[in-house]
Amino acid sequence: MVALCKVELSVLLPSNDMRLVMMQPYVDLNLQSEPFVWNDAERDRQFERIRRTLDIAKRSNAQFTLFPEYSIPGVRGVQLIDDEINNVSWPTDSIVIAGVDGLTSGEYRQECTLPGTSVDGRNDPAQVAEREWVNCVITWVKSSDGSVRKWIQPKIAPSWPEAAIVANQMFRGEAVFLFTAKFANQTDCQFMTLICFDWIANANGKGLLWEILQTANDDSSPNKKDMNLLFVLQHNPKPNHHIFLEHARRYFDEQNQYPFIPRKECAIVFANTAGGPKPGKHQTHGSSSIIFSRVAPYDSKACPPSDAVITDKLRNSKSLGECKDALLRESGSCIHSIRLTLPQFIDLGPTNRALPLTSADVHPIDQELDDPRAPGAPVPAIVKWLNDEVDLLPTLFGNEENHPLKPTFSQSQSKVSAELRVKNQNELGTCMELAAVRIPGKPMPGRKSISVSGREIQNIDYWDEVESAYLKGIIHVLSIIATCRPLTVTCLPCHAVVVSDNQIFDIIIVTGKSHKECFEYIKSEVRSNGQRIRVVISRDHDNTLVTDRDKSITVVQQANPEKGPNIYDPEWHYVGYQNIMSTSRSCQLVSELDQQIKELLKL
Repeated sequence: MVALCKVELSVLLPSNDMRLVMMQPYVDLNLQSEPFVWNDAERDRQFERIRRTLDIAKRSNAQFTLFPEYSIPGVRGVQLIDDEINNVSWPTDSIVIAGVDGLTSGEYRQECTLPGTSVDGRNDPAQVAEREWVNCVITWVKSSDGSVRKWIQPKIAPSWPEAAIVANQMFRGEAVFLFTAKFANQTDCQFMTLICFDWIANANGKGLLWEILQTANDDSSPNKKDMNLLFVLQHNPKPNHHIFLEHARRYFDEQNQYPFIPRKECAIVFANTAGGPKPGKHQTHGSSSIIFSRVAPYDSKACPPSDAVITDKLRNSKSLGECKDALLRESGSCIHSIRLTLPQFIDLGPTNRALPLTSADVHPIDQELDDPRAPGAPVPAIVKWLNDEVDLLPTLFGNEENHPLKPTFSQSQSKVSAELRVKNQNELGTCMELAAVRIPGKPMPGRKSISVSGREIQNIDYWDEVESAYLKGIIHVLSIIATCRPLTVTCLPCHAVVVSDNQIFDIIIVTGKSHKECFEYIKSEVRSNGQRIRVVISRDHDNTLVTDRDKSITVVQQANPEKGPNIYDPEWHYVGYQNIMSTSRSCQLVSELDQQIKELLKL
């Protein structure tokens, strides 16, 4: 049986505004030999990132600061945290939980024997063989009186890379610390930490998690003792694996198991490493999140900044069942700073309707990084989505190796993309609303919109290749025009503006069933302005060219000043998306393209 070591803390935690700072680093390990440690080339940079994370935690007065598995490079990294927490400027009533990279038996012995350090007897350094190494989590606590202590807990179950050894073996811990602090209202706050594979591993023919809960249950009988926070520090390439999420669902749903450890008001904090060195859309790691029971009094009908609460598409899994979820969208390197109110402290009246997270800021992990996805503030879902899509967008005519204008198009696309990246939420929302014909008052299909207080809002977390195609069309058309004419990306009230011969041309790219439908939609959405010429570039579902017959809908008629502009007003020009693409593909010189675009857009 895994031993449970109970620790009473002299720490007072807020009941209604818990602040967590969570580093999400891209961990660069040397996996060629054991122990697994940071590559030398990145260690110094990581020390700076640790300092930056601690500084953010200190400025935000965080109660918990989390560093995922393997985040801290060795004894030097541990000493860095020691020094910071022992400084008088570090706030009291605070806790730091950090995963340390592989320690040799000697390094582990050194850490365990330092003043103010505790380790369970079953994990005593004397139990570690000379050729074994240790993957551990260290918990620092600065109590109300300013004193600092730390507890070292080795990982219990090795993951497959840790078990598939070349030479030295990972030490298997045998005990878990269970900490008890106090909330401001003097009720108990009980929490513990597991390291990645410990969450799902088997031990003695039984799931390790369930064995730990059984031990806690037996120790608490006959008095119930709620579990309030459970931290899982990960370096996990598949955080949305069915087993990881299924264990979270079972942890909450199977309340009859281990009844003396109630868990319905608990929060599971999955703190994972990053899928890449910069913000972006990554296929592995990331998905740091906080998961609650299905009865937690949170609302899941929203698309808030920084975190998603409707997550089955992002996770590509329904394994959480009805559990409430706050999934941090950024999977690249960053520092998350979040605020939450735990379920037991939320009133159930209609005036206390709440999201899982009160706020979630995304900070750059390196001070010099300039990226809209890590501004040190909340990140609207559409800002995150667009920047991720731009990262992955192929270059115009990128597959045509011999196209003479491909390098020029690439430069234009970079410029257009850079202008789009920095647009705000409202501008990007209008940009995408203009990009496709929508039926007024009708929800978007496939859960792509949410009805909130009688209005439809975009559910960006359900966008897919359809919206990606709209964005691709916008950027590629604007890149073609920008190749030969100065162009400014605006988003409001059109996608871009071109000035030619002192005349302003508003460029709008839209997709719909037919070219006529596209034109009529934009006429209904964009107010007429006699001082500007509106150029509507339409793409029908069959991606056809605009013919002379299609152009008949734009026949110029004399406008009636009393009635104002109508569908035939001369201030509107109508162009086909495929006409522009075909023309661009056939042109060999920028001068040739410029003449063709001038004729098509009537510049």
